[in-house]
Amino acid sequence: MNMKRFACGALAAVLLAVPALAADPGAPLAEGGEQDMVIGGGAPGFQLPQQRTLDPVELYGTVTSVLENGLLLARGDEKGDVVLHVSEKTAVVDAVTGESRSLEDVKESDTIYAWASPAMTRSLPPQTSAMVIVCNIPQDFHVPTYLEVQRVSRKEDGTVSALTNGSIVLHMNEDTELFSYQTKDAVGLDSIKPGAKVLAWYSMVAMSMPAQTTPSKVMVFPYDYAGWLSLNGVDDVAVNGEKLELPAVPYVEDEELMLPVRSLAEALGCEVTWSAERPDQIEVEKDGRSLYTLTIGGDTAVVEGDMVTELTRTVTAREGVTSVAASDLASLHDLKVESWGITF
Repeated sequence: MNMKRFACGALAAVLLAVPALAADPGAPLAEGGEQDMVIGGGAPGFQLPQQRTLDPVELYGTVTSVLENGLLLARGDEKGDVVLHVSEKTAVVDAVTGESRSLEDVKESDTIYAWASPAMTRSLPPQTSAMVIVCNIPQDFHVPTYLEVQRVSRKEDGTVSALTNGSIVLHMNEDTELFSYQTKDAVGLDSIKPGAKVLAWYSMVAMSMPAQTTPSKVMVFPYDYAGWLSLNGVDDVAVNGEKLELPAVPYVEDEELMLPVRSLAEALGCEVTWSAERPDQIEVEKDGRSLYTLTIGGDTAVVEGDMVTELTRTVTAREGVTSVAASDLASLHDLKVESWGITF
């Protein structure tokens, strides 16, 4: 997912109340009361790693046909119809209750909202895979929004604020109804972490950059990253919220932050080894399984023993420390990169 850069500078936040309409998942902004927000934080002197996927696209419209493994959706705009493929990985959710539904619960002429892969076929109509479908939408109902958490701020009073990929900050506390997908079991605020995917119910938004809201309830989907990497500066790197102990200060090469392989891998419970026969090779294993192998001076990694992937920067060794670009390590370890540059 491409990381977003946010402009610095203070902006006034204005609270607003808007009518909740099924035709508009992002309620329009209007003036109202006040809410505090501070934008700041300097950008570190390196590029943020690119994420593994693009943001899903939001689609809405009327179901004109229920297919064997999908839906034909008529969108009320110039973009025309689209076929949504529905699989066992697709979350179908009741807009009101948050309960899990199935394709059989969606009928022709129903209005639905969906978040789908941005990759579409060139066919007519185009086809794509649905990640989340929200159905059973009453009229004049504010539809929940599917979001991925980019950064989390935890305050002493127990409040958790999560910046999401929709440029929306979700403010949550112990009174927020948090529950897991399908089971609806209650989950804690500790489940709100960088990379978490959520469905948030809210109807009031603050006019600010980013926008802010206090959701009434939040559905949390299973976490599908191995963890998260926080890059707050060249010498301030954390893994899963714990500051990384480094043998030396990381350095920047061609605008890429170079991180010690061993420090990051071991923080994730991996083992780093090499052999006397090939001292230029480093192997990273977890639970006895090879994750990847690096060669000092090389620009590729061998993943899981037999797959070769290109690296953005050459593997380097300085004073006995082997370093790899943060973007490559994030990809090799399947880590979410926590975004920077904003305080909320």
